[in-house]
Amino acid sequence: MSAKPAAKKDEAFVPVGDVLAGVMRGLGLEKRLQERRVVEGWAELVGPDIARFSQALRVYRGILYLKVQSAAWGQELQFLKPQIIERVNEHFGSGLVMDIRITGR
Repeated sequence: MSAKPAAKKDEAFVPVGDVLAGVMRGLGLEKRLQERRVVEGWAELVGPDIARFSQALRVYRGILYLKVQSAAWGQELQFLKPQIIERVNEHFGSGLVMDIRITGR
């Protein structure tokens, strides 16, 4: 039985998360993951009051699509668009969301 060769100093273990992040980046999936996180984290981004009357549907080509329960909430979110876009981009990366489209029920 032969002994395993000793690992070289520069051959360190790499965390699985780092490997997966590299693979996703290489496949162009990192941005899609961030877009999905916007939808999943909608309540945390805007708070429970706004999240109770609105739902993030998806992010596609820099546009965040929202569904609201009433025209009044649609109007309210129109006024809040700049702040929402800024908050999303601060949290998930600059330029991820450039506009918001709001639809009713």
